[in-house]
Amino acid sequence: MFETKDGDVSIMSVWGNNCSIKRKSGKTEKIIEDMQLNLADTLKRPKIQDGDTLLTGPDSMFTITSSYNKGRDNPSDKWQDSAFVSLTLLPKSEAKVSVESWDKKDVKANKRVIGQAISGVEMLKGSFTANFDKCEAGLRTPTADIKFIESSGGAFDISGGNTLYFFRTRAGRIEVTNRRTKKTYMSKSKFQEEIIVAGDTIYRKPLTQMDENPMPMFVAAPGGMYKDSEEMIDKQMDAMKNMNFNDVLSGINMFTQMSPEDIEKMGKMAGMTQEQMSDMRESSKMMKKDDFTEGLGKAIAQMRGYTEGMGEQGMKEFIELQKRGTKDLRDRIEGRSEDHNIDIPMMLAKVQSPRKYAPLEAKFRVA
Repeated sequence: MFETKDGDVSIMSVWGNNCSIKRKSGKTEKIIEDMQLNLADTLKRPKIQDGDTLLTGPDSMFTITSSYNKGRDNPSDKWQDSAFVSLTLLPKSEAKVSVESWDKKDVKANKRVIGQAISGVEMLKGSFTANFDKCEAGLRTPTADIKFIESSGGAFDISGGNTLYFFRTRAGRIEVTNRRTKKTYMSKSKFQEEIIVAGDTIYRKPLTQMDENPMPMFVAAPGGMYKDSEEMIDKQMDAMKNMNFNDVLSGINMFTQMSPEDIEKMGKMAGMTQEQMSDMRESSKMMKKDDFTEGLGKAIAQMRGYTEGMGEQGMKEFIELQKRGTKDLRDRIEGRSEDHNIDIPMMLAKVQSPRKYAPLEAKFRVA
């Protein structure tokens, strides 16, 4: 049966030693930060499950993402129909996620579609950044329910007394409901704004009268830096130098001619999992498209030109340049950079400092 994976929930960038997942059963699983893992080991991280509570402690943050195509178990193949959710937990924060899964078999079509997606987020305490694109996932906080009618997002801070401060940085209609009074405010603003839900009242402040600058909350956990990053540069360069580009093109052409049954037989011989074989089938299906194969051929020809044009000395200099860049990024992450504008520990310290908010005034009340 031809298996397609449509939709996944993933743990992305992880910073710090205090990130974890609490399961429904009460069991807690620690999430190891990127820089303590080899790249391959990130595949062994715990999977996000329905009802999980995500936790960050001091000096720690991580991001999860969810993407799928509209239709779920009968997915659209149009890129415009892709839906996406991202949630970053800043230090000392807690959120609960709902995850929807699907597994549909069509015996007549000899097809099976599996996948999962975030269907809801509940921010319990702390600070977050989040984006909701073309999705049906809702957002709940202690005082508010938010429905994203159009794609939108921003920074969220749950302050003393469970008050929600939402700094909306992306245009798109949203519906904010006060959980106590059930009163609703529909935001249609095309500009940044601050929405506050406290007690039985909803407030809105325009861009020019917002509270303290929320931009420090948009610090991103530095992704792509692993324990073996420098070693991986050498391996990638060796692979480029030793690559026979004609063999690569021949292998791709052969792969695109394989049927799903051929791929399954090859996968079983190689000891692959069903998920890995499903990914291979999807890759083969994508490569059969004329524009993809043509574009890939051009990219390989271009890569061959770069490699041959650089020569041995040019390749060495290129490797050293990449290594210096990697070392510079590692220094920034670990707080050894002379450029304090990109000192990650210092940026996290700012995020963890209590934010200051002006007293709530009746003139900003909208519901």
